[in-house]
Amino acid sequence: GNVNSTTTLSITLDDVNPSVSSIQINDNDQIVKSSDQIQLNVTVIDTNRNNSAVTIGNESSASMNLISGDLFSVTTTANALGCSAINGICTLTIIATDLTGNLNSTETIDITIDDISPSFSGIKENPSDPITFSPQQNYEFNVTVTDTHLSSVILEFNGVNYTDLENTSNEYSRTFSNLNADTYNYKWYAIDGLGNQNSNSNTYTINKAVPELTLTINPASTVDFPTKSTIACSANTAEVTLQ
Repeated sequence: GNVNSTTTLSITLDDVNPSVSSIQINDNDQIVKSSDQIQLNVTVIDTNRNNSAVTIGNESSASMNLISGDLFSVTTTANALGCSAINGICTLTIIATDLTGNLNSTETIDITIDDISPSFSGIKENPSDPITFSPQQNYEFNVTVTDTHLSSVILEFNGVNYTDLENTSNEYSRTFSNLNADTYNYKWYAIDGLGNQNSNSNTYTINKAVPELTLTINPASTVDFPTKSTIACSANTAEVTLQ
């Protein structure tokens, strides 16, 4: 006889974009060099999630791997993610696509790239060399250091490192005394928080002083024998020994 067969077909509609949240980087201040290894984590939730379609990047991107549950992660560099800034902000966008083609590309994280070494300006010596030796003279050395994330400034003078520097609006200085006549080598070092560094080498010359000797004869006028005269000799510096 006649047979009536009914077939039921069920389909699931999915118009919901994946949920992207909890974007994290393993660098607390989010300031990195473009070549530094960084780890980025993100949580992606979707009923029909495509575990092979989660990426992060800027001008180029890297695929993120499912670690466990809803957590995706990737270890990479800012260079590999297409960050072209050498001293500025790079915005990374996470793109998650599910199995039905729904896409979320609204979530971002900003990192700061710093590939710039500290710069020097206003290098000064007071007094300017070459200078003639003076036993009471003070010698001041100054430099202005510019860097967004400056960490430390060091003055190496005559083979000794000095960190006890005066700092006024990024102008660093140190004063020395009791320097002998000589040519001194000195170098400024500056290092920022990312490990970028710079140095500047100089010399400072203190010439030997030429002492002035003064003879005093008393009495100064011509005298007749056997009148005695006293002759005294003096120098303009205590560095001269009279015998």
